[in-house]
Amino acid sequence: MKKFGTGVLIGVLSTVAAGVGALAGFHKTVVKPVKDEEAKFENTRIKSARKGRSAHSSKF
Repeated sequence: MKKFGTGVLIGVLSTVAAGVGALAGFHKTVVKPVKDEEAKFENTRIKSARKGRSAHSSKF
């Protein structure tokens, strides 16, 4: 019975570790690139707004 309990414990721990690894891989390959792309678009939007204001604020 002791070996059965040890086997169940090892099985549960390995399943949890596999789940955590899958979530970490998903975050690295899917979530992080999307966040980086959104940050890039936000920076571009801010820069273009700044250029737009400065281009039309000159006085003749």
